[in-house]
Amino acid sequence: MAYEFHYRRMVQFVDTDMAGIIHFTNYFRYMEEVEIAFYDSIGLPGPFRRGGDAVRFPRVAASCDFIKPVTCGDWLDCRLLVRRIGSKSIAYEHVFRHEGGIVARGKITVVCAERGGGGIRSVPIPAAVRERIEEAPAGES
Repeated sequence: MAYEFHYRRMVQFVDTDMAGIIHFTNYFRYMEEVEIAFYDSIGLPGPFRRGGDAVRFPRVAASCDFIKPVTCGDWLDCRLLVRRIGSKSIAYEHVFRHEGGIVARGKITVVCAERGGGGIRSVPIPAAVRERIEEAPAGES
């Protein structure tokens, strides 16, 4: 079972703002990119299936603290930690490093949901997901 995932990506010119640093919104995009790569790495490409319906994980909370600027061409080491698994939700922590130093920290909470009956509703996290992930040990950062 997995509780962490490491991912590396280069900051592209398109990811930067007029000051030449990562535009703050891109950290949220990066967090989603890392989450998808995490699920691919454990054999769960999305969207998952539960019965005949696609199970998705829309975001219900997201935050990010920006610590140091990062520019185009810099490499980010991204670490995802599974912080909490509830009956219908999962909380992740993301730590972004450049040259060993932390440059940003983010948190995302997702809820397991499926479409049906003309809308979207929360559902229990499928066993296929629960069998492959676990919460990070306390104090792991």
